[in-house]
Amino acid sequence: MELSGTEVWLSKAAEPYVQHVLPALLLLTLADLWWLATGRSLHLAEQFSVYVTSGVTLLQMLVLSLTTPVHDGYVNSGPYWTLAMSCVLAWLFFPVRQALWLSLLLTSFCLFTPWLVAGPYALNNPVSLLRVQLSCVILLLLIYALTWYRSTHDAQEKQKWLLYELAFRDSLTSLHNRRAMYPAIEALLASQGGAILLIDLDHFKQVNDHYGHGTGDEVLVTLAQILEQCEAEPAAPAPTVGRWGGEEFVVVLPGTATVARLSERAELLRAALHAAQWPQGMSITASVGACLVTPQDTLSSLMTRVDQALYHAKAAGRDQAVLAEHLSGPTA
Repeated sequence: MELSGTEVWLSKAAEPYVQHVLPALLLLTLADLWWLATGRSLHLAEQFSVYVTSGVTLLQMLVLSLTTPVHDGYVNSGPYWTLAMSCVLAWLFFPVRQALWLSLLLTSFCLFTPWLVAGPYALNNPVSLLRVQLSCVILLLLIYALTWYRSTHDAQEKQKWLLYELAFRDSLTSLHNRRAMYPAIEALLASQGGAILLIDLDHFKQVNDHYGHGTGDEVLVTLAQILEQCEAEPAAPAPTVGRWGGEEFVVVLPGTATVARLSERAELLRAALHAAQWPQGMSITASVGACLVTPQDTLSSLMTRVDQALYHAKAAGRDQAVLAEHLSGPTA
């Protein structure tokens, strides 16, 4: 005659898992929910969960080793499942070294305690217990291998990003450096729909001479922050901003396709730099050269034309925005 669901539950009520683990996990779940609902630290809740599940694992393993007989060749594998869960949580929430030590301690305790206690749990059916322990060790090794791979991969990605930053970022302003700007300009040339701005601070040498190079660096960082606020044209990629060299900066403007729009954007930028709050209350201005991309342009010709526009802005008294399209001839 088949047992009802209630009878099955009652028949298993004496198992250590039901007696010790389920109540502990239920209390842990309720405690975590209360902790998070009151807006407390998620990191502390994570660590607390690891320590509670680890304690439950140790307690279950000890009780099972001392008191539980084995029936019909069945070995209770409950402690090893909670062991695996504790190790997974440790690898997720703890630093690698701390997780490794905690996993080794838990695993060693669960592997050796049944044999050291020499109770019925281990001695009544040693082959089945060894099989369970071997399966648990294989699972834990797999978890460790995956964790090691992930940490190694993350370290390699961080190293690649660091090398990229060193190669393609300006260390002072954190903008793209000249090397990194070339692909952005080449992409602009390929699209044949955009413009480029070349910005140069006026009388920057005097800033360094009178205030020192430290203040000069602050001015360059402030300029970089202002340039990064350049908005994208509708339905166009975001502008690319870079330090071209010294106090010269470049802004690549995809989607800026008309002389009128380019003139508006260049003048707005010049005015924003003129009105900006500079370090130590200094009055700083900048000259701006601007140029639309044409189908005939190469990188060299485009940069020559925008450089000529900047030259004319300087020659016109500085604090000017000049478009290459407005120039009647080449610069002498």
